[in-house]
Amino acid sequence: MKYMSAKLIGNSMEPLLKIGDALLIKKADYVTFAIGDIVVFENSDNSKLITHRILSINPDGSLMTKPDSTLVQADAFRVPYDKIKGKVIAAYRGTDEIPIEDSGRFIKRAQKLFVFLNNSKIYARIKTLSPFKWLHRKLSHARLRKTDHAQCEVE
Repeated sequence: MKYMSAKLIGNSMEPLLKIGDALLIKKADYVTFAIGDIVVFENSDNSKLITHRILSINPDGSLMTKPDSTLVQADAFRVPYDKIKGKVIAAYRGTDEIPIEDSGRFIKRAQKLFVFLNNSKIYARIKTLSPFKWLHRKLSHARLRKTDHAQCEVE
């Protein structure tokens, strides 16, 4: 079979995908991946499925991914190709289809903004001002909690 379905049981892909959304996944052997795609993969001990967005594709075929809710998190997840189950090609909330095709454009724009800000002299000055120190520290050192993973149950 080329396809599988899953139900989202975690919250890290919010606001686009929410707990309880149904996902249609095209298996990895039948798709090509692009930056911005939403993928489902097994965690390191194969005990659960995780849903993240692709940030980059490495030459060895592994993917760098992050959940949507923690885009400013410092570290991306490296996912080896053999752990990738597939690409989310459709999502449903009840009987309503969730448009995911253009959702990757937001990620690309956000990445460009973060790169621009990090290289900006103005941002370098702003982050040293006392009202912004706390915010910058929070954004720079954000880490995922275990409950933040968008987990899936295969149906």
